Amino acid sequence: MNTFENFFKLPADYIEKITLSKLDYENNNDAFKGLKNKFCIACTARSGSSYLSIGLDRYGLSFYEYFNLNGFIKNAYENSDITTTSKLMSYLVDKHAPNSIFSVKLAYENIGLLALFGELQNFSKEWKTVFLTRENILRQAISSYIAILTNQWTNVMPKKYDAKEIDYDFQKILNLVDAITIQNAKWERFFKLLNITPYRVVYEDLIKDPNVELESIAHFFGIDIKQYPDARNHQPWIKSQTTFLNHLFEKRFMEDALIMLDSNLDNLITKVSN
Repeated sequence: MNTFENFFKLPADYIEKITLSKLDYENNNDAFKGLKNKFCIACTARSGSSYLSIGLDRYGLSFYEYFNLNGFIKNAYENSDITTTSKLMSYLVDKHAPNSIFSVKLAYENIGLLALFGELQNFSKEWKTVFLTRENILRQAISSYIAILTNQWTNVMPKKYDAKEIDYDFQKILNLVDAITIQNAKWERFFKLLNITPYRVVYEDLIKDPNVELESIAHFFGIDIKQYPDARNHQPWIKSQTTFLNHLFEKRFMEDALIMLDSNLDNLITKVSN
């Protein structure tokens, strides 16, 4: 297990807090092995994963962040008698795997639980994985930045703060661009190491023609879409959170980036000239 902890950089302090380091790792039950299907949406923050997850409701699939250490896992541990990985696996299968189908939305930092579940060795052959990315990472980073400011991650969540033009911060947005780029690269490494061929979805293509994209994903998961004749009439409740502020931040970021580029070029030319 130490190999997994080091490789995936599991948050050791949090693992210790919820006793994952003391669980019966070597004696996991076979709850997950009895599942008929295991589906995963691999993603990064603000890549459109909520839109995709809710869109797939039309085919009877319920994707949720079941491996979120600071969300679902924390709540499950604190509000139940879950003290071992076996109990957690059984709980997930009993409560959240209707028709023996388990579907999870997964951030890279949470894949460590797959190791604790003993599922990594099965991931390439038993799991079907969709990898969701955004073409425009800058817009994704700006969306993340505003969501962090407001603590509003979907349109139905209340805002805790109204973001304003004065909140613009070039460096913080750039840091998020870098973080998203790194996380996407880690996912790619993960897929290569485990010989996984994910079904790739680009957010911009998804919102352009959601019915076609969602049908293709359902086919990939092996869903018989004929069993859902009203699927195309499905109206997801989630709405875009993009406002004028997103566009304003994008414009200012590009202007600042060009200024910095010109400045760096001038400095380089000066050094070369001297």
